[in-house]
Amino acid sequence: MIGGLPIEDTVKALDTTTFLILALGPQGVKDELGINPDDLIDKTKGIFGVTVNMLNIGRISGFDFTDPYFRNPMVWFEGTAQMAVIFSEMSKWHDSLGNFEKAAYYEQEWKFYLGELKKAERIYSDGRTGVPYASHGGMLTFPVGGFNVAERGSDGQLPSSIDSGTWKIYAEKRYNPMGESSSPINQKVEINGVNNQIQAPETKGGIDFNPNRMNIEERGQGVKFDIPLMDMTGSPITIENLQNATGFEPMIINITPITNLPFLLGLDSEDFLDEPANEEKMTIYPEAAMIEPKRIKILS
Repeated sequence: MIGGLPIEDTVKALDTTTFLILALGPQGVKDELGINPDDLIDKTKGIFGVTVNMLNIGRISGFDFTDPYFRNPMVWFEGTAQMAVIFSEMSKWHDSLGNFEKAAYYEQEWKFYLGELKKAERIYSDGRTGVPYASHGGMLTFPVGGFNVAERGSDGQLPSSIDSGTWKIYAEKRYNPMGESSSPINQKVEINGVNNQIQAPETKGGIDFNPNRMNIEERGQGVKFDIPLMDMTGSPITIENLQNATGFEPMIINITPITNLPFLLGLDSEDFLDEPANEEKMTIYPEAAMIEPKRIKILS
């Protein structure tokens, strides 16, 4: 659909391919879609790969938003960084399969496009760096539903893009944010001369109730709880009847503070020893239950 209308979308977009490979992984593309990931990447390079002249930079290679048949080509640096991550993933995948020649090829591709991203970096007066969104300003991204890339500022420079900068960090760290086995990265950045550690949040939390992952050890004998089928009048017992039964709702009748926990546990003064005893027959009573630090005798 385009603009909410049921129109077939024939516009080629680089990120439909990059997100597919990053989300499924090379093996997933092969197993789930029946597509050879090497062929898919070769076709992607043929359609979206470009080399352009960038003002103040010179010749630079990367990947366009789309097939640039309707305008002059430009390098989309966010998409180029996504492709760099893919080349890294392909290198690791082929290495795991023992295809070392292909692994080395994709390793070189990763290094090359990482170098092109580095070439496009803008260095600010305070030492900070940034990467533009694209190599050219004011150009239309897509022939249908596209937008114009930001123009150059009064200083003649392209504004930096947080999208391009983020994906460049992913490429440098060889980190696939969509990968199943990926863990969050910790990135050190310098702000006003002060090193700051950006700590990624924990990705795990909560309780996993999957019984296949639970290691439960059962001990003792269970308690059998039978509900009679008839009540005292001979009427059948149903869940609806039980909902109104007295005692089925927990009721707090009284709250009494515990001021002497040892007494509640059935211990008396004879169980407390002021003097140390044989350590083999002694244990330290939990501090929360003690009024004074005492030792409690274990009866043998």
